[in-house]
Amino acid sequence: MTCSGCKKGCILQSSKSVTLGLSVLLVALISIVLVRQMSERHNIDINFNTFNYLKKIREEKKRQTLKYFSDIEKSAVSIAHDEIIHGFFNKLRSNTTINRNSVASLDRHFIEKYSSFYDLLMVDSSGFVFHSIRQEADYRKNLLQGELKHTKLAKHLTESNTTNFSDFEYYYPSGESAAFFIVPVEERSEHSGWLILQCAINRVNTILTNREQFGRTVEVYLVNNDDLMISDSRFIEDQTILKLKIETESVKHARFEKIGEEVIYDYRGAKVYSSFEKFNYFNTSWVIIAEIDEAEVVTNYYQKHKRHLNEYILLELKNMTHTPIEVTRLSHEGGKVDVNEWFKALPGETLQTTGVSTCTAYAIEYPGRFGYLAHISTMDAVYGMSGITKMFLKDRSTNFVRELTNRVRYYDVTLSELPKLEFLIVAVHPNSFSRMVDQLLAQGIELDQIRFAYNPLAQSASVHMDIHSDRTSIIWHLRGRHFIESAHDYETLGSIVKKHVSA
Repeated sequence: MTCSGCKKGCILQSSKSVTLGLSVLLVALISIVLVRQMSERHNIDINFNTFNYLKKIREEKKRQTLKYFSDIEKSAVSIAHDEIIHGFFNKLRSNTTINRNSVASLDRHFIEKYSSFYDLLMVDSSGFVFHSIRQEADYRKNLLQGELKHTKLAKHLTESNTTNFSDFEYYYPSGESAAFFIVPVEERSEHSGWLILQCAINRVNTILTNREQFGRTVEVYLVNNDDLMISDSRFIEDQTILKLKIETESVKHARFEKIGEEVIYDYRGAKVYSSFEKFNYFNTSWVIIAEIDEAEVVTNYYQKHKRHLNEYILLELKNMTHTPIEVTRLSHEGGKVDVNEWFKALPGETLQTTGVSTCTAYAIEYPGRFGYLAHISTMDAVYGMSGITKMFLKDRSTNFVRELTNRVRYYDVTLSELPKLEFLIVAVHPNSFSRMVDQLLAQGIELDQIRFAYNPLAQSASVHMDIHSDRTSIIWHLRGRHFIESAHDYETLGSIVKKHVSA
């Protein structure tokens, strides 16, 4: 039998429990909403700031490009009234004998007034090039016959009786890309030929590829009506002008929408923020595109919010669900890397290091080509030694991350291959994590290239690198039991940060 007082107390206690439970639930729901709102805000901020940054770059490069063409267009138009040029045009066209000194004076006049152009062709009404300053393979040839008749220049010659512009194309007489201003010449109201000013691609390419004060992956380029890039890529060592076809979503949308922005996969297959615009010049239309790798955007965001994000990354890694395989027999094959050592492995070779406890393992791999494995002690710079400690250790202190990463950057890969490197940090503690990441980012490495294999429950770890199979394995040692998993079971730091931003 229960007394009424006890029942009343139980009811009150139950009521308090319900109230407390509802309060906890309400706080949890509010926290979820706030975290989601914060993530959405961060995502919106990143997108807005990035596209705004790219828009400014795109507009400035477009302005510089159009200013260049506007300046040389004025020069091209002025040649129609240049009495010296027309005097030589008439004499040379009529085969009047002109001595060397006279031709030299023409060359000097061209350099003084038309130095922005690569060459000047004097062409009669039949298309015959009877004179040129440089006298290349088109000299004494007919632009409307043979192989030259298939050029854009030949097409534009007969299109208009006013000053015209022929877009960039590969022009074999010069062995490079060229555009042309075409100025008709009339004598006594009759068409007598053309003055053709040849523009080299170099100046336009310089404008677009000048990346001072830009980020590590910012790129601006022009695409013509044939979807060909008419500037050089910053990511491809060979020349890409009129060789690389660009068929990305930005180019397709620019053809119809004229201007816009979106996150796409670029011509390399890399995910980028892309800002694009279609614009016209004379009878030519170009698409100008400014892009930055998403990987750089995420890395920049991390650097601005590093303290908060490091806590988030470590918590995510600690709570990650893995299914490592327990092993009873440990492999001792491969070159052994001891503490304060590093070695390089090539295809067919393996490396391993054991006893990673208070220290840290560090690996760099170029899949299929080579790998480095280092075992970093607590005497390394990534452990944040004080000035007194450095003085005490003197030459015994190390800075493996900086030294090894520099070695790989300068001796093993080209600049364009740098994004293909994979970096791995292995530890049972977070003590070296932040400084190692800082050193890597300072050398142009992105978060998407870095993995941190972290297991605070383990007493120590071993790392086994097999270059032939592109497989790096981590063995965690937990109280006499051993568990193995692949380094690729861990997300890159870039993926973890992106997940935080877009959650």
